[in-house]
Amino acid sequence: MCHSCQYERVASDKYVKHRCPKCKKPYLVSYKQAAREGKFDNYTPNHIPFKERIFFVFFGFVLMAYSFYAIFDERLIIPTKRSEIIFVGDGIPWGGFCLFTIALSLFIGVIDHYDKRDNEIYYSFAVGGLQLLGCLCILIGVIVD
Repeated sequence: MCHSCQYERVASDKYVKHRCPKCKKPYLVSYKQAAREGKFDNYTPNHIPFKERIFFVFFGFVLMAYSFYAIFDERLIIPTKRSEIIFVGDGIPWGGFCLFTIALSLFIGVIDHYDKRDNEIYYSFAVGGLQLLGCLCILIGVIVD
């Protein structure tokens, strides 16, 4: 929740760059700062709808299962917009690790829903780091393969 204009954040706002989409002021970043200013009393944590949480968990397990299946099948196919990326041989672990990092970022979104503390900024950093790691794994997999 924005402590200036009382805007309540929703799941689609969680990747905003630490600023309120309504008044454009920065969010409070620490519990101590909110407690000092006396604004922690009206904090409401992120809310992700139940269907979206179920989808995140299900899709995360599907991605993890597909990455493990690719190791046994010795072929990993990642569909893209116009074609597909096919990993065979040494690129399979890198592509599988990319899918694994995507699954972890989905699980972090669900964990953020259940964590009632005002620390969404740390979850957004973790998701951003996992996305960067996934992109690097795809690039390394393409180079190795």
